[in-house]
Amino acid sequence: MVLGVILLLVIGVAVFLLTFDLNSYRQMISTKMTEALGREVSIGKLEMKLSLIPTIKIKNIQINNPENFISDKQLLTVDTAEATLAIAPLLSRRLEIQNIDLGNAIVTLIQKNGQNNWTFKSTQQEKTLVASPKTEKNWQTRIDSISARSVKVNYQNQDKQYVVNISDFSLKQLKVFSLVTTVGDKSFKVTGTLDDLLELVAQKDDYLFNLEVEGIDMTAKISGSIGDTKNFTNLFLKAEIGGNDIRKTLEQVKVGGKAIPAQAFSIIASFQGDLNNVDITQLSAALAGTKLKADFTGQVMDLKSNPKAEMAGTINLTDWALGQLWGVQPFSSEISFSVTPSEIDITRLSLMASRSDLQVSGKISLTQPKPTVNLSVGSEYFDAQEFFALSAQSHVAPVRNTKAAKIIPNKPIDLSVLNKLNGTFSLMLPHLKVSDNVMGYLGIGGTIGLKDGLLTANQMKIEVLGGRATANFKIRSASEQNFSLAVRGDSLNLDMLKPLHEIVSHATIDFNADLSANGRSVQDVLKTLNGQVVLEIPQGTIVSPWFNELAETLGANRKKSVSFSTDDQINHIICAAVNLAVQNGKISSRDNIALETSHIGFLIGGDVDLPTEQVNLTMQPFIHQLADTKIDSLLSVATRFVRVSGSFTHLKPTLATDQAVQGLMQLGQQHPENYQLCQKVLGRQTKGQVRDEAKKIKMLPKPVEPVKQQPTFQSPQDQFKQQLLDSLTKAIQ
Repeated sequence: MVLGVILLLVIGVAVFLLTFDLNSYRQMISTKMTEALGREVSIGKLEMKLSLIPTIKIKNIQINNPENFISDKQLLTVDTAEATLAIAPLLSRRLEIQNIDLGNAIVTLIQKNGQNNWTFKSTQQEKTLVASPKTEKNWQTRIDSISARSVKVNYQNQDKQYVVNISDFSLKQLKVFSLVTTVGDKSFKVTGTLDDLLELVAQKDDYLFNLEVEGIDMTAKISGSIGDTKNFTNLFLKAEIGGNDIRKTLEQVKVGGKAIPAQAFSIIASFQGDLNNVDITQLSAALAGTKLKADFTGQVMDLKSNPKAEMAGTINLTDWALGQLWGVQPFSSEISFSVTPSEIDITRLSLMASRSDLQVSGKISLTQPKPTVNLSVGSEYFDAQEFFALSAQSHVAPVRNTKAAKIIPNKPIDLSVLNKLNGTFSLMLPHLKVSDNVMGYLGIGGTIGLKDGLLTANQMKIEVLGGRATANFKIRSASEQNFSLAVRGDSLNLDMLKPLHEIVSHATIDFNADLSANGRSVQDVLKTLNGQVVLEIPQGTIVSPWFNELAETLGANRKKSVSFSTDDQINHIICAAVNLAVQNGKISSRDNIALETSHIGFLIGGDVDLPTEQVNLTMQPFIHQLADTKIDSLLSVATRFVRVSGSFTHLKPTLATDQAVQGLMQLGQQHPENYQLCQKVLGRQTKGQVRDEAKKIKMLPKPVEPVKQQPTFQSPQDQFKQQLLDSLTKAIQ
């Protein structure tokens, strides 16, 4: 019995399909769709392929523009569409379509003269549904999914036109859609809900939306709501963007480099308000988990007339290895600022790294063609090494110790940034640590001005423990870049310079330098360097073992063993002086460098050529407190001929043997004045002499009496040449 019923059912379905004329419904379908959409819909030929799952093929589908909307392009055209049907519901006059494949479709969206062709009249659709109540004789329709191989979307706005190509489009149960769109050579998969789009098109209030985009190795989830879709008020938007490798993501949009780490990233942004005033409730970015994290909140106000934005937040870097990529150490910062079309107001920019801090505040005016920057920079304690570090991935090749090696690189000097803004920069850094290898602390205070490419500072204060310097400088960026520097320092403590710790202690320095140059590269600047440098060390103690051994070797100290632990193995500086002229990068000295102690003195003359990095100096020692012997007298004259010459990387001390021998032969006519060397260099009485006059008088050596030539004195050249060379060689070594 059951088998007979099933057999009759199968025969009935087969008879229905064989006698079913699909084209007889074509006009009805077109009419119903036209009434529902409020615009003309045309359908071409309908065909049915009979199988266990019947397929309807529809050709040439067109949905036209609204009435009175003039255009030669329709809203939608489809060349061929196929629909697969469920068989059993057909017996109950239910058309259940499992899938509609639109094949290749073209969508043309046009906006002109305040009108568009994609807004449907929902009221007309409601009237149609009311005028055609469902009865048992009506067909009921259900569509499970819609798909398309390719969809080309054209958007025209007046004279502007945009094209978007979409592939693999799917719409399930007329709700969830998925598509792949191509922008340039990048593909993005977009997933969302059709109801959201239809409600937006229909401008329904309390509109909710949810969209997900995948592409370029990242995923973006965008969700939110619009309270009033007509005026776009009461908005809420949240965007979550993330990926596993920010380097791959940025490389696909042509942004890359070694400084971009291959780390996971995330960005979260939340906004609420309307099109005129927006509250930024969250703006967060994280890299490598929480190793680098930024969090901000703020407001954007009065966008339509006088826009202004205010932001405040923090940036924290906690990972040392990540910071090495950018040459920074782990730090934390607090930032608050506001922006208008005419001004950027930095209320607070605070940086903290270990014990160091940096505070920046000020304003940037945007009303002129060149921005005007007025910033104040301050710190209680600042150690640059706690903020900046060498990159772990950067390796600098060592400079080979060859004659071709250069210490001063010939790099271009780009000052173009000076022409891009004007302003003032106030500095107050009372405890600035420069380097553990060079100096302890500096204090810097003053104001730097920038106007039309001219950077100036007047009376910039530089303080160290026990002294102060003032500096004036000018740097002009023009067709010919100019530089000038004037520095004056009084009683600066040289103990602050750590490279001098093993040479001198308890020394102070007074100096004046007035230099100028011009050029667009380092070499140009060196070749045009001109000016004067005057320096005086009025007191100090030399603790260098080499220097004190030299003094003993030359006969000043009489101890046979040298341990450098007692006072008589220490040389107290009576004075040191430098008075040098610099012309076209060449520092020339005609015995303009002097050092004088209670045991020994030096005069140094010669040249230092900065552009070529060459040195050619002659050192003339003067021995004090000599015993009244012929050997000491001869040694005093002979040791005046030591030369240091060569490139900066290959300095070679040599003995001028011929000059030494000639001096020995002429000893009878020599009357060296081996004291007051600094006074000769400076051309005035030195500060040390004024202060320590009484002490210095006690240190003056006895006059050197002329050596009487004796007939019996045989060949002094042969007698003293070897002794002279042995003594000087030991001293130089």
